[in-house]
Amino acid sequence: MRIAVMGPGSIGGYFGGTLAHYGHDVTLIARGNNLSAIREKGLQVITDNGSRIISCRAEEDPVK
Repeated sequence: MRIAVMGPGSIGGYFGGTLAHYGHDVTLIARGNNLSAIREKGLQVITDNGSRIISCRAEEDPVK
């Protein structure tokens, strides 16, 4: 199953990043500075157990 998260803010970023961390095929749909930051640095997910940087695909166009 492929998962797209539209607007990976605090909630979408958490769920999308966590799903990607556990091996799901996740694409984050973002724009502007958020898109650039996710592509260049990954997505930082912070929980009570610590934080981790997660690499996942990020696109501006949801069709891709």
